[in-house]
Amino acid sequence: MSYVKTPKFASSETSPHGMQEVASSGYGGKLLAWLGERFVELKQDATKAFNGISQALAKGDITLAAQILWLTLKMEFLKGKQVLLEIWLSFKNKFLEYWNGIGYSMVLVWDTTVYGIKIAWIETVAFLKTAWIGFKSVFANVSDWCVKKLMGIYIWWQKLLNPKFDDTPDCIGPKPNPENM
Repeated sequence: MSYVKTPKFASSETSPHGMQEVASSGYGGKLLAWLGERFVELKQDATKAFNGISQALAKGDITLAAQILWLTLKMEFLKGKQVLLEIWLSFKNKFLEYWNGIGYSMVLVWDTTVYGIKIAWIETVAFLKTAWIGFKSVFANVSDWCVKKLMGIYIWWQKLLNPKFDDTPDCIGPKPNPENM
């Protein structure tokens, strides 16, 4: 049944933009020519079938006449079905081609988004780590400076209150008195 060819107007290379495109692109003439060829084939098949039926009836074989009629109808149905299947498969293949393209694009967008979020997270963590290290360094420097200044104020105050106050690094504060121990 594959001898029936799908017409160019029904193939996947055309786009379904309506009858205006069919008429203006020359597909209308091609459609009519294709339909004319199909009707010529149908007429030839019907003529052969009617000749066979009339010969079978002339011999008095009604069973053979019914078989010829049934097989002719079945053959024409299968030819039409084949044309419709070819059109359907052409449409289905084009649809699946677009669908796969859309699916691939969606996967690409998803992967790009996830990758972007991962990169943003890595950059954020790296920034926070650097900021934390900087904060710790500044805090340590500021706290060391404050401790030194407070220690200086403490030593100055102790010298004012206690003239025997020893401010050497070994002993800060009043000297221990062995008598008090």
